[in-house]
Amino acid sequence: SAGLNINLKKGKLGITGMYSLMSNNNLPSRQLATTTRDQPMAFASRQVGGERGADLFFHQANLELSYDLDSTNTLVVYGNMSRNSNAALNQYSIHTLYANGNSDTDPYHLETKFALPTHGFGTDFIRKFKGKPQKELTFRFQALYNTNRSFSNSEQEFGAWDRFILNNSEAFNSEYTVQTDLIEPLNKTIRLETGVKTILRKAFSDFESQVKFNKSQPYHIDPANSDRF
Repeated sequence: SAGLNINLKKGKLGITGMYSLMSNNNLPSRQLATTTRDQPMAFASRQVGGERGADLFFHQANLELSYDLDSTNTLVVYGNMSRNSNAALNQYSIHTLYANGNSDTDPYHLETKFALPTHGFGTDFIRKFKGKPQKELTFRFQALYNTNRSFSNSEQEFGAWDRFILNNSEAFNSEYTVQTDLIEPLNKTIRLETGVKTILRKAFSDFESQVKFNKSQPYHIDPANSDRF
């Protein structure tokens, strides 16, 4: 991991920034999950577990510029970005104990990937009032954009038959905020704060699942498991 911070002020111009980074590659772990049925029907108990290796990555950055137009008015412009991503490879096995006492063990391979990039920007206009240092009027605009992408690839063997599944998910979000705030001092100890805020948001998501039951065959879309939320 690593990080950097800056904070500078010269004359009317101020600069504030931050960057941080964290990563962890090939992080090993071992997992085990057990399901036990109170009334055994298809099976009495099932264990899923095995080795897991994961790659993790995250970083973010913020930058803000402020400029004093005069003694009472300040303009602020800022932007930010971040990315969170990970990938994991699971080499599992599925051990099933049936109600009649028989059991079997089948391999289960699962590969997953995830990414969440985000960026945004905004600006503030801040007005102070001469003779009333506690009175303040602020106009603010912010925009935020993020994308959520995930992918999984699984291979399962169940006795005499196999199942291969590809899942792809994408979600997009755009958000805009317009805000006005007023701080009005009523006396030395009481202040009245009022404001108006509007948020406009546009979101879209898509999920596609593909399946096949023979390794040599092509995948086909599974309509029963696509775009089902």
